[in-house]
Amino acid sequence: MDEQRELNVNILVAAADLVHVSIGVYIELKQGYSFSEVSAAVRSAVNAFINSLEVGEDILESHLGRVILDVEGVYDYFWMGNYINFYTLDSDQFAVLMEANIEELTE
Repeated sequence: MDEQRELNVNILVAAADLVHVSIGVYIELKQGYSFSEVSAAVRSAVNAFINSLEVGEDILESHLGRVILDVEGVYDYFWMGNYINFYTLDSDQFAVLMEANIEELTE
């Protein structure tokens, strides 16, 4: 960088502030699928989605819901009441999945 930098120009890079994200969801399975396999796939998909976000990019309920519904074996989902906390991030914040509480919805 120094070779191409103009005189009297400083470049500063600041690390983003981490925002620890927790989600809680009940999933209803399609017939013939096991909860352990589907819940692991949901956790992996949610983690991959959050890791794909840019610094400052919000976590929208509709986008996260689509990620969950796209997992093979998920018929439907419902957010856990105490986990409904979707995140609006500042331009210097970066989301990191801290907890994914996934439970099977049974009748």
